[in-house]
Amino acid sequence: MKVMKKKMLIIFLFTFLNINSQEICGTIEYEVKGYKTIYFKMIFNDNFSFNTEKEVKLSDNEKETHKSEGSVTNKIIEGRRNLTPIFLYNDKQNFYFNEEFIDGEIAVVKEDKITWKWKILSETKKIGNFTCQKAQTTFRGSAFTAWFTNEIPVPFGPWKAKDLPGLILELFDSNEIMHITATKVTLKSKEKCVFPINEKTLKKAVSIQSYLNTQKKKDKEYFARLNSKLPKGSKPFKLAEDCEDCPKEIKLENFNEKK
Repeated sequence: MKVMKKKMLIIFLFTFLNINSQEICGTIEYEVKGYKTIYFKMIFNDNFSFNTEKEVKLSDNEKETHKSEGSVTNKIIEGRRNLTPIFLYNDKQNFYFNEEFIDGEIAVVKEDKITWKWKILSETKKIGNFTCQKAQTTFRGSAFTAWFTNEIPVPFGPWKAKDLPGLILELFDSNEIMHITATKVTLKSKEKCVFPINEKTLKKAVSIQSYLNTQKKKDKEYFARLNSKLPKGSKPFKLAEDCEDCPKEIKLENFNEKK
């Protein structure tokens, strides 16, 4: 076990096994930094990966006020209403994830079949004990950079990132909305790689378009209830898409983009 210090204490465990590529199995833990920090653990082998949250906590909605050229707009940062962990499941043929609506209800979504078309660069660096190579791509309107290692030749990574010839240990977007870093990697025998996914859960999955339509409906209902409780004369809360003077929202994913 080797201990490194790089803004935080990062511990990488790597068990060297005399196994061929068909016997790869392991776990990797990620720190995901965005408007808040969350932690994920991914189980993977040659054919599957399963990402899930490690720590789940409820939280309240937060209000942000923006002042620009004499106008004042309010923005709601959605809190956590449900203790069901977020998960992402990839079996190379299909990709599933779950999301929480603003009212706390959970939707399981079957991802559109999209291949991440990476440009692999010659630049390398060390992450823990692993030599990693740089790759870049665009996904749904955002530019992403990944660092992956050929030492673990599986096409998986954190969040929705995939389709590189090695495990992704670091991923971030150019708008600095999300930065994901591996904090712990463990390889083990394939027999110990158990995927805690319930097939019945996957059968309930809806399409992305169905999910987006329901999300929009629930958001509008929530804002209507919120505004009904405001004092008379107060400036109402508005969805960004319905607000002409709201700051333009930068999204990690624009589902109207095809790549």
